[in-house]
Amino acid sequence: MHLLSRHRTTLRQASFNRAFGKAWLLNSALIHIHGSATPEPLALFGRDLAVLAIVALLPLYAAQFGVGNQVEQFALIERLRDPLFARGDFYVDSAASLGQPRYYYALAMSWFAGATSLATAVHVAAFLSNFVLGLASFVAARRFLAASATGAAAAAAMVVLNGSFSLGYAGYLNFDSFQPANLAIAAALSGVTLLFLGRTFAAAACFILGGIMHPTIGVEIALAAFFAIAVASVAHARSARAVLPFIMPGGLFLVAMAAAWALPNMGADSFRMPQATFFEILAHKRAPHHYLGLSFPRMAWFHAALFVGGIGAVYLYAIRSLGPTRERTALAVMAGLVVAICLGSLWLVDIANDRIWVTAQVFRMLLAVKWVGFLLLGWLVGRWLAKPMLAYLLLAGTLVTVNADAQPRALILVLLAAWAIAALRPGRVVSGALILATLGLSLYFQHKYGIDKQALRLATACLVIALVYLAPLPGRTALIGATALGLALVGFGYASRTRGFLGKEDLAASYGWQDHQDDAADIARKAAATSPAGSIWLTPPDMESFRLISRRAVLVDFTSIPFEDRAMLEWQRRMETLYGPVSGTGFEGLYQMEDNHRDRPGLADARTLGAEFAILDARTEWRGPVLASNGSFKAIRIP
Repeated sequence: MHLLSRHRTTLRQASFNRAFGKAWLLNSALIHIHGSATPEPLALFGRDLAVLAIVALLPLYAAQFGVGNQVEQFALIERLRDPLFARGDFYVDSAASLGQPRYYYALAMSWFAGATSLATAVHVAAFLSNFVLGLASFVAARRFLAASATGAAAAAAMVVLNGSFSLGYAGYLNFDSFQPANLAIAAALSGVTLLFLGRTFAAAACFILGGIMHPTIGVEIALAAFFAIAVASVAHARSARAVLPFIMPGGLFLVAMAAAWALPNMGADSFRMPQATFFEILAHKRAPHHYLGLSFPRMAWFHAALFVGGIGAVYLYAIRSLGPTRERTALAVMAGLVVAICLGSLWLVDIANDRIWVTAQVFRMLLAVKWVGFLLLGWLVGRWLAKPMLAYLLLAGTLVTVNADAQPRALILVLLAAWAIAALRPGRVVSGALILATLGLSLYFQHKYGIDKQALRLATACLVIALVYLAPLPGRTALIGATALGLALVGFGYASRTRGFLGKEDLAASYGWQDHQDDAADIARKAAATSPAGSIWLTPPDMESFRLISRRAVLVDFTSIPFEDRAMLEWQRRMETLYGPVSGTGFEGLYQMEDNHRDRPGLADARTLGAEFAILDARTEWRGPVLASNGSFKAIRIP
């Protein structure tokens, strides 16, 4: 009675009561007293699944179809659906075979697309992987950190919708342009959750699926998870025998990976290019922004350091509040291992040029650090929302919605503000000024470093979570309102897909090939209409979607690179022959290739390599007949 009386007194004095009413305060008091507003704190209810489904749907707003690296897989999917697709295409001929990294994903998607369409298959698969990723994150936050349902839902929303820092431009938990990594990440992190829960063989099954979808991301997450849980188990049990339950599942996973990737390549060409050549092609010339940590922007390192430091502080606070467990230790070990590996790669990749480490592209593994961080932030958000104070509600909303490279900056600001309020107990005026300053700076950072579409998705997710978990509404009414919000955002995105909201290119969307209406897509369609099936084309180096829209073969393009050694060398030879010479690397080198193709297209070399037609820049001097043209390009027959 004394405890309840004290809480009633606190609630009557809270300014939040005047702003939001007694219903919210009663809910907050119950959470504060009992630890959860539900009878079973760690149960998974229908409303939770509904919220996760809505969150999984939100990436359809401003979705990307046929963009970037996605086209690498689309070409293989189409070849597996139609053996005559782009016949004679160097990349497709090289990569669409058993044992190649993208093969199993392309095979699965070709079956799915054959039953529907490629666009439908991609969007449905994206929704399913988003849902699985959100579900694994929700369960992990609840079970490992005892997060409230509200906090776990916030964690899932951040995992699915917030890219956070961009160090290496690949360590994301989700990709707008759906690709093998999406499925691999969802499956592998489900495996991590199951492994830490003691469901070892179910975890192995998830790891196998993730490893088949992506031979580096899936395998690396699995190995990091097995290492982390083994270390944590030995540390807590104080006995090496604690690793025994993980030996058979781990062995099963390794055998499956050997069967999937090693066996199909045992009879393949044993040729291996020199290690220095492999490094030069893949890491130095094509994608230094993914591989070479010493050349990453300093600001990217700064944002990553802010995130790791902020999350480290939250972890220590969580351990002090909740106490250590095997699972919490395993989360820390996994995150720490990834950070150590990334730092080690600065020597092993940038200096030693080790082929294994280059292939691993370890900065992608930062997604595991982000996952652990978002679970911790979800726990913190749930803890704050249990406090009947408007200040904590605003801080929680800021923590969830500020995204991309702005997120680490806002994280530090919010943590400092929360610490000041809790530890220093400033007066109402000072607290208000502190909150306003935090919100103002966070909004500034969001404007400067954030991504608009992530902000809109996350803001919608916050409203959905608030309706379902916080609003004093009947359960069915809250779910109907939340579903309507999610569908409204996606519908609005579809309606504004061509130009984007307020004309912002970042908010435009493409849901199928029909949404590609730029000059590159237009000339591809015209090329298909003016050339026979089976013809081979020379295109600008970055026109990777040409083969998919025109269904014609191309000699080579910058994006689509095969990974078999001889094929990779041939890719380099073709790029240098047709678009060289180039002194720059990465995107700088690509821009030089575009200039070379515009000023002096390699038509004679293209003819030697088998091309009959070419796409030229509209500004390129050409005295022969033009098959088709638009404002940016023209299609010609190579004499």
